[in-house]
Amino acid sequence: MLNILNNKVISVSEISERIGFAPDDIIIELQRRGIAPIRMGNNFYLTADMLSVLFSQDNTDIFVTNQPICATDIDNRPSAELSLPQLKGREVLRVANATISFVSKEGRKKPYMVQRRVYFEDGGFKRVSKCFATREEAEAYAAKVDGERERIVPCPESVHIVATVNSRQAVCSNMSFYDFMRYFIKDSGQCTCGDRTKKCYMDTTNRIHKELDKIGMGSITLGELDDTVLNKVIKNIADCGDGDSLLDKVYNFTKRVLRYAFAKEYIGRDISLLIRKAKSRKQEGDETDAQNRNPYSDEEIKMLLDAAKPNIRLYAIIILALYSGMRPAEIRALRWKDIDWSNGVIRINGAVKRKYGDVETSSYSEFVGSTKSSSGIRVIPLADRTAAALKDWRAESEKTTVGRDSEFIFFSKNGGAMNESQYSSMWRRFINSHSWKGRGYFLYRFRHTFCTRLLLNDSTHQEVKALMGDSSLKVIEQNYNGIRSQDVLERSRETVNGIF
Repeated sequence: MLNILNNKVISVSEISERIGFAPDDIIIELQRRGIAPIRMGNNFYLTADMLSVLFSQDNTDIFVTNQPICATDIDNRPSAELSLPQLKGREVLRVANATISFVSKEGRKKPYMVQRRVYFEDGGFKRVSKCFATREEAEAYAAKVDGERERIVPCPESVHIVATVNSRQAVCSNMSFYDFMRYFIKDSGQCTCGDRTKKCYMDTTNRIHKELDKIGMGSITLGELDDTVLNKVIKNIADCGDGDSLLDKVYNFTKRVLRYAFAKEYIGRDISLLIRKAKSRKQEGDETDAQNRNPYSDEEIKMLLDAAKPNIRLYAIIILALYSGMRPAEIRALRWKDIDWSNGVIRINGAVKRKYGDVETSSYSEFVGSTKSSSGIRVIPLADRTAAALKDWRAESEKTTVGRDSEFIFFSKNGGAMNESQYSSMWRRFINSHSWKGRGYFLYRFRHTFCTRLLLNDSTHQEVKALMGDSSLKVIEQNYNGIRSQDVLERSRETVNGIF
């Protein structure tokens, strides 16, 4: 038999890997023996008692009642119908032990259910049950029907009564924290985000699991988890110097998972309140998250544009990003029909997205879908410099058949939207060719620069929010407001001189 503690659960897929039988075959065998595995999302789990039945070598029937609370209730039948060795005119072969389960359903007056299976000579079986208001009544009835069974249909097995609570709570509490995080992402229904965000959550989960493994707690269950362990994990990640961005993801995701577990009563206390946020210990010379978010200076903008000018496509992308603040995924999804030349505006209504076959793998396909949020659908001004750069690129791109036929402004070899790999490689080659690697020059920084310049030129937060396509002002204030003290000093000098 598999070595497993009585207070643990094990997935059917793990059993399958260890004994070499297909999961479907195991499920069928469980059903043949009268066991209903506990289902969580797309996975099935067994308790140690269920395993003892699965791997028993005799004909003893032990029926464990860890049934999901959503299971259909069985008709309550009076004890008079349990007259043996015949039931409803059918010859009885054998009778399983009575079991007691606690069916946790709001408003239920008789939550304790006594069940047993009666097997017939003709190969069929019937489940009979009776419900009671208290456990004492259920135990007395179970003892009575088991005594009746031993008197009429002798059987060597002993009475086996199992009292259970909500099986979903028990399973989740006994799941490893790693498995529970994956369940939260894939099957809980709490993550309604896109595939790319789910993949980000899964990467965060794997990093947390990696750090748990390092301290010898990779298999720690949700029920065993405490704030001391999690704070140690977060501190270790901070000491690795991976950056505040990763730490934010680990901290926020961990708290979200724990709040959900507490709300569903899978854990007895809300330990998310005890998780502490750490600060990354970056090594000297590393690129910092703050640097990645800083706007480009006038000198940096001029240097980048001068260097990119010979590459008409790259120059058009930089100008578009600088004067529109568009996200890279929105730039790649932009079509020529989205440019309203006569009215001087750009209509943004889509973005390139990822589609993962499984968020636990790195393979994905890309497609043009909706914007990041409904706020991303917007109309922004077409700057004169942007219009000129786009016209130059259109004239250049139409020298090729793909360029003439493609509806996308920045297209791939097959005429579709430029894929992320091509987009990133183009920028990386440009940076490396000028020996600028490590300086923190990223395409996304043009979005930060656009936002900062709007604020410096007296645009209101509402105007900036509308142009940036963000859903809240909080995003603007936390991520894109790169105004420095020196900017404030220069802008306020004239104001201070003239206030009196």
